[in-house]
Amino acid sequence: MRRRFSKILKILLPILMIANSILGSLSIRLHNNKDWRSPSGLIDLGVAITGIILIITLWIFWWESVRAEAWFRKTLDAEREESDAWKASAQAALDDLGRVMSKQFQIWLLTPS
Repeated sequence: MRRRFSKILKILLPILMIANSILGSLSIRLHNNKDWRSPSGLIDLGVAITGIILIITLWIFWWESVRAEAWFRKTLDAEREESDAWKASAQAALDDLGRVMSKQFQIWLLTPS
């Protein structure tokens, strides 16, 4: 599910960036005012610029999250391998301890519990 969503975002974000730029530019161009420096033109320009900045920021943070997810998965796999090795080592030590205790109980002529 995540990978599918990631692929959709990889396609959708650039499209949204381009569409926002085009729509912002068209909005400025299609106003009745001849001067883009009019109050409504400046507002449209501000909306277009902030939209572009927000979309670029969203894309950057999304890209960083994809990279961070890959790093976390790699780290998690390494930690899982280390944990499994430690478990196996601890289990072997407990098995050895059980054998030593059983042997000592036999030496002392005690019955196992």
